[in-house]
Amino acid sequence: MSINERCASVKQRPSSGFRSALLNGSVAFAILAVSSPPALALQSDDAAETARRADVIVVTARKREENLQETPITITAVTGAELSERNIKTTAELSQIVPNLSIGTGNNSSGGSSVAQIFLRGVGQNDFLITTDPGVGIYIDGVYYARSVGAVMDLLDLERVEVLRGPQGTLFGRNTIGGAISLVSARPTDEVSGHLELGTGSFDRFEAIGSINFPLSETLLSKLSVSYKRDTGFGEQVLTGENQGDENAFAARGTLEWSPSEKFRLTISGDVTREREGAIVNVIREVAPTAPLFGFYMGVAIPEIVPPPGGATTEFNDFVASLGGIPILENNDDTRRSFGTGSNENDLDLWGVSTTIEYDVVDWLTIKSITAYREMDALFGRDGDNTPFQYIDVLNSDTQEQFSQELQLIGENYGGRLQWVIGGFYFDEDATNDSQVRLASGLFNGLEALPAAVIPLAPVTCPPPMGVFAPCAGGAGNPINIGFDLDFNASNRVSTQSAAVFTHASFDMTERLRVSGGLRYTFEDRSYFTDQLRINANVPLIPPTGVSDDFSDVSVKAGVDVDLSENMLAFASFSQGFKSGGFNGRPTVQTEVDSFDPETINSYELGIKSELFDRRVRLNATGFYYDYKDIQLSIVDADTTGNLIAIIENAGEANAKGIEVEILARPIGGLDLGAFVGFIDAEFTDLDPGSTISLDTEFVLTPKWTAGANIAYSWPIAGIGEATLRGNWSYKDGHFTDVPNTPSLAQESYSLFGASASVSSLDGAWTATVYGRNLSDKEYITSGVAALDSFGEAEGVLGRPREWGLKVKYNF
Repeated sequence: MSINERCASVKQRPSSGFRSALLNGSVAFAILAVSSPPALALQSDDAAETARRADVIVVTARKREENLQETPITITAVTGAELSERNIKTTAELSQIVPNLSIGTGNNSSGGSSVAQIFLRGVGQNDFLITTDPGVGIYIDGVYYARSVGAVMDLLDLERVEVLRGPQGTLFGRNTIGGAISLVSARPTDEVSGHLELGTGSFDRFEAIGSINFPLSETLLSKLSVSYKRDTGFGEQVLTGENQGDENAFAARGTLEWSPSEKFRLTISGDVTREREGAIVNVIREVAPTAPLFGFYMGVAIPEIVPPPGGATTEFNDFVASLGGIPILENNDDTRRSFGTGSNENDLDLWGVSTTIEYDVVDWLTIKSITAYREMDALFGRDGDNTPFQYIDVLNSDTQEQFSQELQLIGENYGGRLQWVIGGFYFDEDATNDSQVRLASGLFNGLEALPAAVIPLAPVTCPPPMGVFAPCAGGAGNPINIGFDLDFNASNRVSTQSAAVFTHASFDMTERLRVSGGLRYTFEDRSYFTDQLRINANVPLIPPTGVSDDFSDVSVKAGVDVDLSENMLAFASFSQGFKSGGFNGRPTVQTEVDSFDPETINSYELGIKSELFDRRVRLNATGFYYDYKDIQLSIVDADTTGNLIAIIENAGEANAKGIEVEILARPIGGLDLGAFVGFIDAEFTDLDPGSTISLDTEFVLTPKWTAGANIAYSWPIAGIGEATLRGNWSYKDGHFTDVPNTPSLAQESYSLFGASASVSSLDGAWTATVYGRNLSDKEYITSGVAALDSFGEAEGVLGRPREWGLKVKYNF
């Protein structure tokens, strides 16, 4: 069977459900639809009956095209058209439509809005440094993207997004211990066509999105899609006049597809992203004036630099006032206004190319090769204290390049009863991180300016008598002062080579019963080099130091699925996930330059996929249990002198269990209803010696309950076309945004509401839409970091406020 015939055979199966983006919807309406048989039993002609159903959704979660409802894996699949209609514009917003998925931006303490912090069923990674890897893999047309920097990306011209929940350790492999987010681009077509969309909205927003198909011959097709968006942002540095939380981004994707025969297809794709924006909008959530460094800074550094930049009449927020002992000249109740004057950059250059070859060797065997190269160059930073003083200011410069090669042999035997994949994967990455870290700037110079060693660091007399050593700070040339020079430049380099072989097979035991299994072996060789210099003292914080390590793993998967009826599938599975070990990228002493171990998961799942009431209702549900070991956590702490310590530790073991339910219904033509709910109960069960958390610590970015709903109703307008009203709601239970569970960084439960109204022409060429997002203007944080025991402050990253938009789309 040829490549094109296989695509057609899947897509032409009888309709089995509604469009997958409606997997999120109105709980109340969905329940009403399910519980009202008279409404569902209405009789109508064939056309009306067909309108109440929708096309089958094709997914490639098992490296072959399959009906979503016939795939025994927990997947949320959303079409590109539905993403556009729902105003889901970036990968970060997928958390509003997928159960048990949380995506924070401005990961940890980065300041970059393109930096993703992805947690799926409680599994992920809250650090963005190149020395540690994300726990949920992102794939673009089958190509693994290794960094969390740049992972908040536009969903440009996609055929669909597949979110695979649970470890994908056998088929997807590298660092998909929590799951995988797979972006599948829309393929070129064999006729000239395309669309252009223009939009405006809040914060002087302007956006333009366009796509065009232009076949070059009968066998050579091409497609180009571009996107540009800008707005002035919802935050501001009032003393500099610079915007924060703004958007200024260009993205493009181009594809060439050559099919000289039905047995061969060559696809070359390229994409590019360019962003030039201000930093994320962060807010000070707590100040601890008793913190050691806070007191030092207030007593030693502030007198050296007051008045601050802008003069003595400058506005100050609460934090500035407490630092300098200066009265607040204006009460700053607007958390979106910052009085910082430091780093405010978020620049990103990201591009990649890939070549995919598919060749049908014989009827039962296809060879598929995916070769890809990607580069990333980013500059991002933040003024973490929101003050005119340089108390916490970090600027990161990251570069990364990666090459990957995947080869798959895809076959079927015994009349299609046995379906199998055998493959190999190779990945080579080089990444750098150069950071300019300015912490409590002026403290070292203030100590050096003191007349003598007059500040005791222990219960001793200062200054000490001549010839007697005592831990006293201050005085020119005092070596103890060096420990308080926290202005430093850090250079990190990471190199990774990863190789894997894998296999997966499914066998039809009977017409209704199938068994499946998979196996993957992974080997990784990683090295790390760092060099860090104290700026003012001009002495090394960490002298040039390198370390290397290698990691290996065998992951397995086994499952069984059975057709309980024509439209109901039940499945059970056991799968393993593996996330590579890495390195502590923020050492403060040379002994901290070390590696940490991989983490692993054993996952058990029971699920059901069903279509009810003549396929007008789709109900999918999954229950899961995790045995989670050697969990990698990013910890911010302080040493005995109050200096900052930031390390990655293997904290211990945990268990997690939960459920996920997705439902959608189309009780009458034109009315679409949907809803989802996710529940997870996760707890630490055993801690490694020296771990800085407790058994009562809750998982970061893991709400116990997540839920969402949407409703869409379309009706004809005589002589004009069709009108559609949409409403959507998403909910996240209260949760912590940092690993230590800092109370001030706990986000209470919250809901987000959105709505839109659109009108399209009779021929479908024109569509105009007005929409609103976060209509209740809920203030919430998406991530946070605290250093209360050292620097005495905790900060969080704000989500976007209420905004409206208007867009007009033309199809040709």
